[in-house]
Amino acid sequence: MRSTRDGLLCPHRVIDDVGGGFSLGTMLGALVYMAKGAYNSPKRERLWNGLQLVKKRAPLLGGGFAAWMGLFGFFQCVMVDITHHDSHMNQVLAGALTGGIIQMRGGPRYFLRGFLSGAVFIGVFNLVEIFVSKSQMKYETDTRHLQHRSRVLDEISRLRSARPELVTCSEAELEVMRSELISDMTRLNID
Repeated sequence: MRSTRDGLLCPHRVIDDVGGGFSLGTMLGALVYMAKGAYNSPKRERLWNGLQLVKKRAPLLGGGFAAWMGLFGFFQCVMVDITHHDSHMNQVLAGALTGGIIQMRGGPRYFLRGFLSGAVFIGVFNLVEIFVSKSQMKYETDTRHLQHRSRVLDEISRLRSARPELVTCSEAELEVMRSELISDMTRLNID
């Protein structure tokens, strides 16, 4: 039982994924089928027909999401157990196997199509996750750097007033550094 990135142990993670997938699919199905049922109904029966369609179809969509998420969690746990670490490639392969297994009853051609679409689907999500985390880390690094520069400038100003013989830069140079700091802070939208 290896743990995955989110901290849940693998057998418990699969059960959690099935429940989360069913909930997500049912909620999305309720929204979609309520709108579809209301749109395709006569004016006085929109709410009633929307609710009837939600009651009939939303659990089916939730079941489909639960199956996908459960298989994905299972294959991800298998990949973690085989490779002994959790990586993006494990997730892409788990998505590919999940897509292939779900489409397998149509034959080898549909298995291959599902395999490729599952790999692309999870791969795109992983690329977006990598891009977002890198841009967030860059923003945090820039913010810390600007805070450090601000503390250094405050310390130089304090030192200049307390012991002017130790500071070699002039007041004009300090003002230039302050204006550069303020322009960098406004560029990053930092207060």
